Amino acid sequence: MTDPKHQRPTVLYAFVAGPLGGAVFGSLWALFTQAWTSLIWFPIFGAILGFVFATPVMLSVGLAAHGVLVARGFVKFRHYVAPGAVAGMGAALIFGQFGLFNLFNSDLPPEVAVPSNLQSTLWVLPQAAVFGASCAYAFWFLRRPDRDPPNPPTSPS
Repeated sequence: MTDPKHQRPTVLYAFVAGPLGGAVFGSLWALFTQAWTSLIWFPIFGAILGFVFATPVMLSVGLAAHGVLVARGFVKFRHYVAPGAVAGMGAALIFGQFGLFNLFNSDLPPEVAVPSNLQSTLWVLPQAAVFGASCAYAFWFLRRPDRDPPNPPTSPS
């Protein structure tokens, strides 16, 4: 049995991984768009977005996915990044400025608002996938479930 003193604070890692993944995403965005003058502000803005949007998703969906992945023995980097990307896209659809809430909250007539919001949502989804994958990678890097000691075999009673 594992000593509770030596267990890793998984919830704390989820709190930290959202802003850290957002900062990584902001840095990547600044590098790929060649916004060299914004290399300081993009990671800060990404960390704020990570705290506001990614932390609730990581505390709900991410920790549940972590529990399922560890229980099934999927503890490698690739097993965390793919669900993180899917969760990022789901969060963009739910939370996003261009997401589902904006389809019903527009002053434009539906025949104009729906295609416009759909186009904006399709533009945001790949970015949200990279944002979610970077947050999942930050969580995996902090938590490192592949380094957990194996459970001892249970002895028959």
